[in-house]
Formats: sequence, C-alpha cells, structure tokens
Amino acid sequence: LSPPPPPRRHYHHYHHHPHWYFQFSNHTGYEEGFTGEVLNGEQLNKLVEGLEANGLTSEYSHLLTGYIGSTTFLSAVKSALLKLRESNPGLVYVCDPVLGDDGHLYVPQELVQIYREEMVPLATVLTPNQFECEQLTGKSITTEEEAVSACVSLLAQGPEVVVITSCDLPSDPEHIIMLAGRKSSRGCDGGDGDGGGG
Repeated sequence: LSPPPPPRRHYHHYHHHPHWYFQFSNHTGYEEGFTGEVLNGEQLNKLVEGLEANGLTSEYSHLLTGYIGSTTFLSAVKSALLKLRESNPGLVYVCDPVLGDDGHLYVPQELVQIYREEMVPLATVLTPNQFECEQLTGKSITTEEEAVSACVSLLAQGPEVVVITSCDLPSDPEHIIMLAGRKSSRGCDGGDGDGGGG
C-alpha cells in the first residue's frame, strides 16, 4: 500500500503551510512576561532545505510573516524569501513588521534597522501599526497628514501596498484611523484613510 499524501490545509481555496516561529503562553506585552520556546534561524534554514530537497519551493505563491523576535530568525526569513522568489519571482510577500505598540518595543532594537533596510524593500504588502511606522520611517505621526507622508515614504522604499493598521491621533481621540496607500502609474498614492470607532 502507498502511504497517504501529506495533509494540506485549505483557506479560501489556497493551500497554506504554517511554520511557527514561536509557541508562547501569551502575548509578549503582558506585565508578568511570558513562557515558551522559539525557533532559531538555523532551524528555519533546515526547514527550507527540506522544501528545496522535495522540490516544493515552486508551490509557494505567498509568504506572510508576523512576530519575529530575533535577528538570526529574521535573517533566515530573508534568505527563505529570496529562495522562494528564485522559484517564483512573482511571489507576494506580506510583511507584518511586529515591533511594538504604544511607544514600546516588543523586540530587540536591532530588528528595527533590519526591517527598515532589508525587509521593507522586499515586501509586496507592508502592514505596520502607527508605532511601527514611526520606527521604520523615523517620522513622528501626530496628524493624518503626517501618517500620509509616512505611508508615501514607505511606498517609495519598495512595497506595492502599505496599510497603517491603526493610528491613534491627538487631533481625533474618539477614533482609530486606518490608512492605506498603493503604488500607481503616477507613483505613490497615500491617504485612503478610514476612520473607525476606537
């Protein structure tokens, strides 16, 4: 008898293949900390080697990353992305640069520079929150105009779409603003803001 085929998970007609960077007890922002384990960069490299050995890298059309807490793992993610794009140059990379929120970093400071200089230019879609956007651009965001300027700045670095997922602006404390921008034939368009109840 032949062994059964490997299981695949389906979501809206897409196969998805999760590789978890961490297994934590709770969100890292809790006051009493957290427990759990993380993969290191070498472990991710080994997983990618297995994909290559089985000829599976060409099957990937999208890569989505979220929380990454170490420089070695982020470097391994970059390496994996470049390998996947060797097989599929059109691969869409959705980068959620989870750095922190409310003025506090969740990750080592060194990751900010790596995201800014190496990962943002490779992203197809970038989804920072307000604090993360400020970290990536070096620009303070206190008004909608400043949010638009920061969005345009990130678009100029490479992504096709930038979504600032939440802005808590002093000028409008009753709402949380989400702002999206995308590249067009004219260049970078920013400012598709949408206010929602906070």
